[in-house]
Amino acid sequence: MRSFSAQLQEHALDLTWSLWAELGVSGWRRRHTSHSIDPEPLILFTAMLRKGRRVRWVVNYSDERNHDLFEMDRRWLYHTVVRNGRKNERPRVAHNLGDWQHCTVQVEVSSGAIIHRVRRGEEWVTLVQTPGEPGRDYTQGKFGFYIPGDDQIGLSNFRYTRR
Repeated sequence: MRSFSAQLQEHALDLTWSLWAELGVSGWRRRHTSHSIDPEPLILFTAMLRKGRRVRWVVNYSDERNHDLFEMDRRWLYHTVVRNGRKNERPRVAHNLGDWQHCTVQVEVSSGAIIHRVRRGEEWVTLVQTPGEPGRDYTQGKFGFYIPGDDQIGLSNFRYTRR
């Protein structure tokens, strides 16, 4: 008979791995079925740029040839649409956070739009609302961080919640 702590540890690990799978990390089968994932999530995170010039994340990632890449540096939020391998850079948007050490970002994903907000003081400020494209459903892809080369970022307060 296994001890209570061994059983608790096994359940905690199962839950952790299944939640990672729900966020799009492949390689582990989702086991709990009594919960559901909101297909239109609200993703929150606090990022700190440790090494490199930009914090980068992808939304609606289906493969390296089809996704939406968002990048944030000390002054701007950039959006590059990648469809069938072709890159289309959207106009950059100033976030007016000053020389931030860390930044809290909110990404609201729906079938027809991607909305980005940043925490400025005590309020959320909408930076950009990406309108939908005909035949494109933003909820069908995955969310993740893109950290190229020697770049380093720090993340805290990551949350994937329902709206």
